[in-house]
Amino acid sequence: MVKKGGLVVFFGGVPKGSMTELDCNLIHYNNIWIKGHFGASYSQSKRAFQLAVSPAFPTEKFITHILPLDQINEGIKLTRTGEAIKVVLHPWDEA
Repeated sequence: MVKKGGLVVFFGGVPKGSMTELDCNLIHYNNIWIKGHFGASYSQSKRAFQLAVSPAFPTEKFITHILPLDQINEGIKLTRTGEAIKVVLHPWDEA
């Protein structure tokens, strides 16, 4: 989910040697930039938080499941299999 000419930042703790598949045609013809990143400055973290809580941020595109807290294992499974992007857990709801 990046616009033409946009930047994708790879950030995440994955096991050493992990591989991923990339669509090189999509990257090339859409002039997409890919950057690896480790750590974030205070100002970067603050800006990311401001964006995430902004009314302009399209959360509905990222939150794919809302589950009660007692279904946390199901939420983890959904993200591991790629079926979910982000899962919200509601601690006060019951299944």
